[in-house]
Amino acid sequence: MTCRLCPNLCGVDRDKSYGLCLADNNIHVSYHGIHEWEEPVISGGRGSGAIFFSGCTMRCVFCQNAKISRKVTGKAYSPKELAALFEYYDSVSDNINLVSATQYADGIIKAFSYYTPKNPVVWNTSGFENIETVRALAPYVNVWLPDLKYVDSALSRRLSGKSDYFKYAFDAISEMIRLSGNPALSSDTLYCLLISTTRWLY
Repeated sequence: MTCRLCPNLCGVDRDKSYGLCLADNNIHVSYHGIHEWEEPVISGGRGSGAIFFSGCTMRCVFCQNAKISRKVTGKAYSPKELAALFEYYDSVSDNINLVSATQYADGIIKAFSYYTPKNPVVWNTSGFENIETVRALAPYVNVWLPDLKYVDSALSRRLSGKSDYFKYAFDAISEMIRLSGNPALSSDTLYCLLISTTRWLY
């Protein structure tokens, strides 16, 4: 099956090769642990159960996680093994924070079929997403955390190699807002959208 999870649409057969994001059919987790330095509402009282995934759909020159985003690192997980990781962090932290996970969205959705977290699930993303992938994740994600990086296409091409970044990010974030509705507490879920905007001046 050819991969079209992200806007790169590289169409690679991940049974045979790595995509542009450096992902294959395994789910590569570079690091996981309690993260206490997100936005206060995400860090909460016990910290965020952060799971950092290997590879990335973008190539930002300023990437603070370049050691894990530019190569295949960490341990390969099956969806069932990843579900066990979800269950652990569900018990020791305030949320499950999936960081740069887009390239493994299909495997992550399978993991949710093995375990449904009681605490909120955070989708911590660059914003470079396909609407179809966002919609597929919607039943499982409670907090959308896109980092909107650019509006200017020349700047996004120069610093991240994606001249079409804003087109996809705008559509994806608009869909996140539509799916979430007004921020509100329901009986079992906190729905909210947190957008952090970064300016890079050169």
